[in-house]
Amino acid sequence: MSVKMPKPVSKTELSRLYTRLAIDTHHRLDNSTAEGQARLDLLHRFFDACANLYGTMTLWHAWELFQHVEPELTAKKKILRKDFFSFAEIVRVEKHAYAIMLLPDLYEEETSISIQDAELVHRMLIYPNIWGLNEYYKLLSYQDDKPCVVPARDAFYAYADPNYFWETPEARSLRFFLANLHVAPDAKTTAPDGTPLCGKALSEVVFWTRDDHWEYDDYKAAWRKKAVSEEANKLADFILFTQRSCILNLSSELNEGKVSYPQFFLLTYLASEDFLSMSSIAQKMGHSTAAATGMVDKLQEMGYLKRMSAAKDRRKIMVAITQEGRDLVARMRQNIVRDLAALMAGADPDARQTLADTGKSIRKRRLA
Repeated sequence: MSVKMPKPVSKTELSRLYTRLAIDTHHRLDNSTAEGQARLDLLHRFFDACANLYGTMTLWHAWELFQHVEPELTAKKKILRKDFFSFAEIVRVEKHAYAIMLLPDLYEEETSISIQDAELVHRMLIYPNIWGLNEYYKLLSYQDDKPCVVPARDAFYAYADPNYFWETPEARSLRFFLANLHVAPDAKTTAPDGTPLCGKALSEVVFWTRDDHWEYDDYKAAWRKKAVSEEANKLADFILFTQRSCILNLSSELNEGKVSYPQFFLLTYLASEDFLSMSSIAQKMGHSTAAATGMVDKLQEMGYLKRMSAAKDRRKIMVAITQEGRDLVARMRQNIVRDLAALMAGADPDARQTLADTGKSIRKRRLA
């Protein structure tokens, strides 16, 4: 039998459903109040614990269990039976580690679509389009005619954490055994991102359920976006610090040459080009053509630049750097390299690699 999984709804629709739940339960389950949100959080934990501890359970059985675990809440009518099943209607269309399955979703000849007849099923028991419901049916056969063990309240809610281990000597032995398992050195298995897992300790390997696979790209994209943002912030701090340091150290040299910072930056542009037109200089410097012309005039008077006519159009004036200008840029560049080397000597390898990768990206984009 193919599995018909409930489809999650949009955030807008989910917000509408929770608003309706607050009204229907007379604000006993109202996410706009602290008390109502606390009850909703408790129900979420209860459903998670049921799924992780038992694997599958009818919602009616779950309600009976809830009365046993939370006698005060139910006896004082802080959460009613109809509240419990109305909540189940909503989590059916949310994304959880479990699914609320109606009977026709699980059995061919069943027709009841009542939420009270539905079953809470851990998603690891349901493999759409692969093994169908075989694991679910297998677990039901194991549970048949066996009593339901109910831990004490705190012990029960501990199972809301999917990584929780019941701390018995057997469980500790199993944990130790699993933690010391290694993937075979010649294994061809890879992680979802393609990373080889051969020889790795089992504790270093992340396991994904089949239901989680489709989310992996989203997780990876979000992680990369966050990582890039963090690296960008670090890089911005580094650039601002080094810029200030370099400018302070260049001040004496530039003052001796009577060259301003904008003039020096223009010289660095021209040092990497054979020549530039006045309009190109104005564009690169973010100045008007008149302002760029004044800057070129001063640098030409100091012997750092020269004007010439374009080879193809004698009427067009081009600007080129002189050897004296190249010597000034080279001298300044050596000072910058020395300062950066001193700064990077104290940086960790990851930071240096980030700078190197950023430099490659900038060169690829040919930023001016």
